[in-house]
Amino acid sequence: NILIPLVLANPYNDISQIAIKALGESKSNLAYPVLTSLMNNIDDLSVKANLQKSLSLLKLSGVKEDITGEYYKKLLANTPVYKCFVNFPDGHGNIGIIFSRKNEAAFIQMFAIVINDIDGIIDCFGFNEISEQEFDRIVNKFYQNDKIIEIDEKLCKYLLTNAEKISRLKYQEISYEYAAWSMITKDIDYEDINLAQNLNSIELNEVLLDQLYNKGYFDKWFFDTSNNESFEKIIEKLNENKIEGINNFNEIVEEAKSEIFSDAFMKIFNQRLLIAAHLLELSDEKTFADLTYSLTKESSTKETFKTDILKRSLYEYFLTKKERYENLKNATSIFTRKANKDLQNIDINHVKQCIKTIEDNWI
Repeated sequence: NILIPLVLANPYNDISQIAIKALGESKSNLAYPVLTSLMNNIDDLSVKANLQKSLSLLKLSGVKEDITGEYYKKLLANTPVYKCFVNFPDGHGNIGIIFSRKNEAAFIQMFAIVINDIDGIIDCFGFNEISEQEFDRIVNKFYQNDKIIEIDEKLCKYLLTNAEKISRLKYQEISYEYAAWSMITKDIDYEDINLAQNLNSIELNEVLLDQLYNKGYFDKWFFDTSNNESFEKIIEKLNENKIEGINNFNEIVEEAKSEIFSDAFMKIFNQRLLIAAHLLELSDEKTFADLTYSLTKESSTKETFKTDILKRSLYEYFLTKKERYENLKNATSIFTRKANKDLQNIDINHVKQCIKTIEDNWI
């Protein structure tokens, strides 16, 4: 329970090398699949040598098979899955997941995690032996005003496993907290779920797109400069050529679309839409699920959808800048000096002019 999460989180550091050696000496059937999996998915020759040595020690002690599923099914038999929740994905590809189990004494064990379709696992925390009332408070606080959907443990496992794969491919490690808490999902078999199985593609138009917008599903679907380099370049262009930029908002947006919505990004974006559609289907909103699924297909309406997201992103950016300026302007006491310095970096007249131009032309 200590060594395996440590090795899974980051198999490359010095502490993990000690843990890999200890697992080889453990004579534990649970160590075998972990070491085998790492052996098959790691390129570092030094780490592979340690893994091979530990695997050889396990085999010499008679450990040669994976009993993980069987072991955890027995271990967790008296703590059935309680509730699993997700929220509707936002425009950055973030999804919040809560997984929980309840024991015979009616206490709940749970963890909450944020995953992202570009970066994988973002953050994770958990609680042991809490009451239903405490669980409900945590759920409400974690999701706040987001639309949440209760899902089964199979979909939960699907989302978690794929997020873990993204993290390992991009960063070669995962958070230790997730590596530890994910142990309470080990009795659940992974299934490659066909999210589109019950969804239908229909011919879209702008009237149907407006119906989707009116439901508020995509209110949080916009980019910002902190997680999208292409969008940051648009902002830089607008800020460098202020007068020209304001006069050519529509042209700038159209030119930027192909760069932001590149082929590589569209694969991620379409999967994001597919997950959103599947969650709407689970919420018994079949019509809107089909409309959202239809946005994964190329069409003139999808081009409008992409343009609208980009426009909304610009509007949100400048509104946020205006709000920040006003907050800094009202800063007092020890924060005043820093606030004054930050104020100088915001051209409020340009910001206001951009907001006015966007509202006059797009809203």
